[in-house]
Amino acid sequence: PVLLDVPTPAEYRQLSLSGSSNLPVTQLRARLAELDASRPYVLMCGNGVQSEAAAFLLIQRGFRVAVLRSGLRGLQPG
Repeated sequence: PVLLDVPTPAEYRQLSLSGSSNLPVTQLRARLAELDASRPYVLMCGNGVQSEAAAFLLIQRGFRVAVLRSGLRGLQPG
């Protein structure tokens, strides 16, 4: 699957998963042509809220998606 991090570039620089690409949810509609609908996507952000919004949009357009519901902050210890 493609790891797609959907927060702002500034948030992405602060917290991201190695190997992920950044495509802010605010730009997703305008940049849909950059995505390959034949590939599955794992969407993530800091707390899961932006990824849920991105998932809604992508599912409406026929993409296969999974969401890291707790966000990247949920993966951090403590």
